[in-house]
Amino acid sequence: MKEFNTLYRYTACGLNIASELVCPELRPYSGNDSDFDVRISVGPVSDRLIEPVYEDWFSQIQPGAYLLKVDEIAKYLVLDGKEIILPIPSKLQLWILTKIW
Repeated sequence: MKEFNTLYRYTACGLNIASELVCPELRPYSGNDSDFDVRISVGPVSDRLIEPVYEDWFSQIQPGAYLLKVDEIAKYLVLDGKEIILPIPSKLQLWILTKIW
C-alpha cells in the first residue's frame, strides 16, 4: 500500500472513506483516521495485473486485486477491497461513485 495523504473524509453505503480526491457528492465524515474502511488515492495504475485468474475486455482479477480499464473512459485498481487507486482523478471520479459502491 502506498503512502497516503488523507485530505478528505466521507461516508457512503455504510463505509468510512479517506480520500485524496474531493467528492462533494458524498457526506462528510468526522470520525478519527483509524476508522476508515476504504482509501481513495491517486497514483500509477498498470495496464495489466501480474497474474490474472480472470480477464475480459475491460477488467482483470487476481487474488487481492481488481483492475478496470475502459480505454479513454476509466482505469482504476482496487486492492484488497480497501484501496482504490486512480491515475487521473478528474476523468474517473464519476466512475468511482457509480461503479465501485
